Amino acid sequence: MGAARLLFMSYDRPGVWSVPGLPVGDTTIVMATQGWFAWRLVGANNREIARSARTFLSFGACYAAADALRTRKGHFVDVVRHDDDRNQWAWHLRVDGIAEAASSRLYQRHRECLFNLEQFMTSIPDAVSAYDVVQPSSLDGQTVPSQRSASDRPGEHMTVGAPAAMPERFAV
Repeated sequence: MGAARLLFMSYDRPGVWSVPGLPVGDTTIVMATQGWFAWRLVGANNREIARSARTFLSFGACYAAADALRTRKGHFVDVVRHDDDRNQWAWHLRVDGIAEAASSRLYQRHRECLFNLEQFMTSIPDAVSAYDVVQPSSLDGQTVPSQRSASDRPGEHMTVGAPAAMPERFAV
């Protein structure tokens, strides 16, 4: 599969982030009374693979949560569930007991749901974002890859730092 990308959304109105992968009444969803941020993981074909299972009050918190998934920080537990009302399947991923990622839609077949979860787990470590800061670790004339790949882990050929400055329209 090609390079997956993390996209960040900003909404300046109150609202609820739609998360099909979470059961109704899950207390991890934050109903924002002001603006909020969320992320989506899309594949090379621009189809959504997964989305954040909750919203964030700042871009920094949203970026940090997505980055923690990329670097596999915390104890991961994947939950695949069947929606009896709709007769469809969904998944979500809990990190240290908190829902952090979820399927972007419901699936008719259990195997499709499991395949999507597997796609997420293999795509998220190498996902790139427009806000990643990539700096060469040495100035010996080598070119820096335009995206992280399995052979370019932080500390080897390049260093991935904190997010770049947010555009003014995203400032809270």
